[in-house]
Amino acid sequence: MKAVISETGAILPDTLSFTKKKKKLERKLLSAKREIGFFIQTLPYPVAIIDLNGFILEVNSFFGKLYGWKKEDIVFRYLPTVPPRLAEKSLAILKKIGKEKIIVDYSTRKLRKNRSEILVDLTLIPLYGRKKQIVAVAEISQDITEQKKALIDLEKSEKQYHLLLDNAPVLFIVIDNQEKVIFVSDYIKDLLGYEKRELLGKSIEELIRPEDCKSLRKELQTQKKIVGFSCQIKGKDGIFDFYLINASPFKDREGKAAGTIIIGHNISEDKRTLGKVIREERLEALEELTVGVAHKFNNILTIILGYIQLLLEETEEPGLEKIKKQLELVEKSASEGAKVVSELREFVRARKEAECVEVDLNETVKDVVAMAQFRWKDQTQVMGIGINTELDLGNPPPLVLNDYDLRRVLTEMIFNAVEALPEGGKIILATGREKNQAYFSLSDTGVGMSPQTKKRIFDPFFTTKGPQINGLGLSVCYGIIKKYGGTIEVKSEEGKGTTFTIRIPIHPQK
Repeated sequence: MKAVISETGAILPDTLSFTKKKKKLERKLLSAKREIGFFIQTLPYPVAIIDLNGFILEVNSFFGKLYGWKKEDIVFRYLPTVPPRLAEKSLAILKKIGKEKIIVDYSTRKLRKNRSEILVDLTLIPLYGRKKQIVAVAEISQDITEQKKALIDLEKSEKQYHLLLDNAPVLFIVIDNQEKVIFVSDYIKDLLGYEKRELLGKSIEELIRPEDCKSLRKELQTQKKIVGFSCQIKGKDGIFDFYLINASPFKDREGKAAGTIIIGHNISEDKRTLGKVIREERLEALEELTVGVAHKFNNILTIILGYIQLLLEETEEPGLEKIKKQLELVEKSASEGAKVVSELREFVRARKEAECVEVDLNETVKDVVAMAQFRWKDQTQVMGIGINTELDLGNPPPLVLNDYDLRRVLTEMIFNAVEALPEGGKIILATGREKNQAYFSLSDTGVGMSPQTKKRIFDPFFTTKGPQINGLGLSVCYGIIKKYGGTIEVKSEEGKGTTFTIRIPIHPQK
């Protein structure tokens, strides 16, 4: 509209009317701006009014404190708090609000005046003009930098905790109130052979022996925490190992009982070590007992056998055949008794110092196998079975020990292998060197042993061959090998055979 001026220079009435309307509108706009300014200044959050093109129209004092800008320095600036890499995304959000008339919440990074970045939660609220069109957006900021840092630190700490937990060489199982497994550490695979997913949802009784579960359950009812509870836990291979566990109930966030945390470690090796110590003590005690008993018993048997010989000479006359036969049975029984005494003496003698010479392990193995074959071939031929032997001889170093001791051990182990092959099979004998040790291994494809049998095979008088066998064979072998500072290792599985491995130091312990 053009202004209308008279010849005298006065403004005409129509023009004056328009000017008044304009000033009135400006006053209303100023009043509205003051109202908006007053409103955002009262909010306890950093607030900025931004038009849909990204220009700052108004900010409150909290905004200035957070971003470091003075009001007069930031008003009418284009996206001054948005990092350049995020400018396009920020402008797109403003356009979306203007088009869809929605409130938007999101987290992002913002720039302070010193160009440092902070993390904020933003709430963008559309502001409407007189024609109900969106003319600007109220942006409310909440600084979450410290919260985010604390969360990141917490997540990092949790990851480290889980990493430590998963790699700690301990058993860690969590069960719920129904005694179902709800968590296990990754190390469970090394301990029990299971993958984590295989255990989740299983009853704890599928792992811990039921009798031990019952005792554990009973103790948890009377105690808040159990420390040092000994139990047997089954691995994936079906074998039970001994564990010492601590069990502690835990609660959920509402304070209700949620389950039990079980932490433990495998003590099977400790028990085996203790078993070895006990076995050694038993052997030493048995030695002392055997020396006295064998001496007295042998004297008695010598007298008995002497008198039997005299009586047998008197039964050569006709008519005394029945008595002679009975005396021969008595003589046989007495001789068997003398044999037992001899083996008892041998058991002790094997643990005493004997004359040592340099022995070729390979030659001794060949000799023993050749002699043993004569004994078992007759037996196997009668039974109609075949046993094959295979030699895998390496280059073991010479050993300084008693030749008879070595032959006794090899012979005993070979015949044990033969007895484990009731339907025939193969025996493999191998020799070699491992660092400062010579080794001899004997494997058979026989019936194998149960875990319970394997634990007791070196115990004196233990046998699975019936009461007619005295059970001293392998315990004698154990005593001989220990005497030279060696070890006997046995690996066996029922139905899959057995492997004995003997290792003897090149320079035996004295």
